[in-house]
Amino acid sequence: MTATEQKSRIPEIHLEQLSAEQRALIERLEAARGRVPTPFKIWIHNPAIADPLLELGARLTRGVSLSRREREIAILLMAHHWSAEYVLEIHSREASEAGLPQAVIAELRVGIIPEIGDPRERSVCAIVADFLQKTGSNDGTFDSALAALGQEGLAELLVLCGYFTSICLAMKLYRMPLPVK
Repeated sequence: MTATEQKSRIPEIHLEQLSAEQRALIERLEAARGRVPTPFKIWIHNPAIADPLLELGARLTRGVSLSRREREIAILLMAHHWSAEYVLEIHSREASEAGLPQAVIAELRVGIIPEIGDPRERSVCAIVADFLQKTGSNDGTFDSALAALGQEGLAELLVLCGYFTSICLAMKLYRMPLPVK
């Protein structure tokens, strides 16, 4: 039986059991996103952790130099690396909505670095692939990514990968079933 076929481990918190901090966080999530995103159903058990993650997630999607397509490329590579089926499903849809071709999405889902014409997107693929190697990034890949993304973009990409590592691991640990299509 695969993890996605097993029962989810996310404990539900009933409304009457929510602390004031948890209620306030849920209200902010619903106001900002119209729902409580799945990782927050885990993180809500510790509002002191969930609250800054809410701000970080919001910051990584607005007011950053990375495009939506660039972010989705990185997320799919991270999800493949961590074998996070839930994240792969959700962000394959997001990548499609962001305009990535289905062939590129299919390759990213299985960890293949696709041929991409855009130099920034190509740099995102290369540097994230290097992040995921035990040996780290080589100088050529680092220098190319730095030239394409700048210090600001490279810093954003690094934080995005860390944030989504947490999400990928949470979805696996708590055995989130695949979302309904």
